[in-house]
Amino acid sequence: MAKPVDVLYQSLNVSVPVTVDGTAVDARNAPILFANSMVI
Repeated sequence: MAKPVDVLYQSLNVSVPVTVDGTAVDARNAPILFANSMVI
């Protein structure tokens, strides 16, 4: 079970790719990528 330091604080990191393998990406139709991590 998670034990956050401050139960009222939450954050969400959203990453939008700008280039992929040196090719520009149109961010208007880019997928939304969520960074998942679990600390036990």
